[in-house]
Amino acid sequence: MVKRGINPSESYLKLGVNGHIKENNCVCIVTMARVTADNNKNGKVGGLVYYKLNGKQVVRAIGKVSKLRLKKSKSFSKMRENMSEFGAASKVGKVIRDSITPYAKQCGDPYVSGRLNAVVKRIIANGQGEQGRRCFDLLANKAMLEGFEFNGNLKLGSLFYPPNIEVRYSNCKHCVSLLVPDFNTDNYINAPNGATHFRLVLAVSALSNYIYHMANRQYEPVSPIENGANAVVLSPEVPLGGRIGNDITFDANLDGVDTLPLSVGVISSVGIIFYQEVNLQLYELVGRSAIRVVMVG
Repeated sequence: MVKRGINPSESYLKLGVNGHIKENNCVCIVTMARVTADNNKNGKVGGLVYYKLNGKQVVRAIGKVSKLRLKKSKSFSKMRENMSEFGAASKVGKVIRDSITPYAKQCGDPYVSGRLNAVVKRIIANGQGEQGRRCFDLLANKAMLEGFEFNGNLKLGSLFYPPNIEVRYSNCKHCVSLLVPDFNTDNYINAPNGATHFRLVLAVSALSNYIYHMANRQYEPVSPIENGANAVVLSPEVPLGGRIGNDITFDANLDGVDTLPLSVGVISSVGIIFYQEVNLQLYELVGRSAIRVVMVG
């Protein structure tokens, strides 16, 4: 539909039936194209792409590369290398995101996948091997992941900041404990309006190193059995206002995992969820939760 006040010249552009565009007596199917007030086009029309470059209207054909050329041609070697490591970052990032299931939506933001994949990609860039086949070594680069906020718009430190929080690993690392000494919630919690209670979240996940396999031309975990084992535990509900009256301590166990190999690290994340009490029922306050990776061991 052409908006009122826009009068494209007939020789340049006409609107046809069924949403088609008629250009110089040739009908083309429109795909994400729009007409601007100065009679310029922006977007795809058939096999052409219209856009502005340095203030001038330009058009180019949509380029297509065959799958065989993409896989074999030397001119696309860098692209193949980037695609390989990007695919590995997506695999690893998904395992990390799954560690906070089922609280990913409450404690994450719409861009968490991209932000997390970028961190994993940087870890892979530090790995040994040729570009496109560099390994993902978690424990050697754990500092790059520690402190990652699943909610980039609402950081855990802006909501929950009591002193002397401890995250402890058992000798075999299959059990993780969270200890929060007694504190005054008025001083160390920035609760949203209407909140009456909170619960702490402890999420742990086993994550294996990844290496590139030449046989199937993709990244695979070094320890696939342990990779992705996770547990998410919530503390009891705690009323807001004044001192808690006791320490908060609870454990998360990776069931089915006894001893972790050296190729596997354990990611521990801590978060907070707020609730409002109405008629003796607690209702979660949506959009005011946060969770952060606090330790990798």
